[in-house]
Amino acid sequence: GCTPVTLGWFLYRMNEFERAERYAKLLLDQIDPDHPDCGSAYNLLGLIYKERGRLQDAIEAYEKALENFQRCDAEDS
Repeated sequence: GCTPVTLGWFLYRMNEFERAERYAKLLLDQIDPDHPDCGSAYNLLGLIYKERGRLQDAIEAYEKALENFQRCDAEDS
């Protein structure tokens, strides 16, 4: 399905890393931190940072994505 994060993934796959990063950050500013799309946006940021050689930033983004996914999964059970 199409979610708000879809545009960010599209930009990422087009190697538009700077635009994808700006979009993901904008999305994170506008959605609830407990929303599942928040985890997807952090995961996308992790991939972008990895591609751009910002490995520490990538790890931090992946950790935030994991926290979000675990929190959302716990709420669903």
